Amino acid sequence: MTRDVSYAEKGLWFLHQTASAGACNVSVAVQIRSELDVPRLLAAHDLVVARHEALRTSYEVVDGALKAVAHEPGPAGGDVEEAPPGALLREAVETEHTRPFELAGGRLSRIKVWRRADDDHIVLLTAHHAAVDWTAMIVCAFEICALYGAGLDEAGLPPLTAPYAEFVAEQQAALAGFDGEEAWRYWSQALPAKRPEPPVAVSTSRSDRDGRHRVVTFSVGPEATRRIGKVSWAARVPPNVVVLALWVLALRQESGDSTIAVGLPRSLRGRRFDRTVGCFTNTVPLFVEVDADAPPGVVIEAVRERLADSVPHQHYPFELLAQRMPDLSTVPGRAPVYDATFNFVPRDALGIAPLVTGAADVTVELGGLRMKPFPTPPAIGPGADLSLHITELQDGMAGMVSYEAGLFESHVAERVRDRLLTLIAQL
Repeated sequence: MTRDVSYAEKGLWFLHQTASAGACNVSVAVQIRSELDVPRLLAAHDLVVARHEALRTSYEVVDGALKAVAHEPGPAGGDVEEAPPGALLREAVETEHTRPFELAGGRLSRIKVWRRADDDHIVLLTAHHAAVDWTAMIVCAFEICALYGAGLDEAGLPPLTAPYAEFVAEQQAALAGFDGEEAWRYWSQALPAKRPEPPVAVSTSRSDRDGRHRVVTFSVGPEATRRIGKVSWAARVPPNVVVLALWVLALRQESGDSTIAVGLPRSLRGRRFDRTVGCFTNTVPLFVEVDADAPPGVVIEAVRERLADSVPHQHYPFELLAQRMPDLSTVPGRAPVYDATFNFVPRDALGIAPLVTGAADVTVELGGLRMKPFPTPPAIGPGADLSLHITELQDGMAGMVSYEAGLFESHVAERVRDRLLTLIAQL
């Protein structure tokens, strides 16, 4: 079946053509500390690829237009090898994570296993971002484990939700009508004509950036999480908005520009697509004018107002916005529109989100497998200079500040992280 593509797919297809190898890859790396039937695990992955059309899709240009072509189910394949020792294993995982997909090949998901012992394996599940977002990766990871535990019996899996093609059609209809015109009118007036300076000064020339990202991690304990909750209740905003406001303030304390721009990945799924595998992410730009010494309450209110204004228009594709506002998006050596991002992953009912994001040292048992995150391969590609990733846990939060290694020394990211933690401690 051939269908039109979403704006997210179109943008990721273009990025795939122009960025460094593997820039569009999304991976989940886990250590399995229990007996593992490797052929059954690989067969479970094959069944998940067969269930979800997005994972067996290729992209082709037909009469000047990009199209998605779904292929018939077939063996997705998987590799197994003995694990090399120590740092060589981490290097092998990173190499596999960055190995590019062939978008014309019709297979956008793969799995690889490294054996350390009968009860110790490293498993890396990798997909192309055009086929998945983080919710889709949670769906895939859950279904692989569930199928493995059920002896490959699909009867116990939840039913499939609406196909991705319906989302694409709805997006096209909305943009072609009044909603699209109204959203463009809002963004063309809400965003500044001039792009602010990057919030954090780079350590080297931007011409040296090579897309490699590294992370510094941190945790927010139960007591600090409760303080965030109290502030969010008083301000009548969700806790993630409080953390976002503190991230904006931490960046402002680094910046010489009073305007801070942050990209917010937002899901456009809706309930009809809650278990559909595909990329439903749209990045919403947030521009906030703030003083470096502003109290957190003032920044929280400013962020709340901006978010409230933008929510009715968050469906407008970021790719189209960047195209129509070149003064914000075509600055040499900088990502389009913003230089920092904020991504919040809420706690899911199964408790496997921390496993998928790799943000916390947790152990999850599912399908008879006992798993914990293996250090997630660093993100690569021409993304934001700095990104804050927060994963909600049962009794706290786990965080990572991702930074582009070609632009910053690690101590710069550590300093920004420490500013954020200080602001949290002062609530």
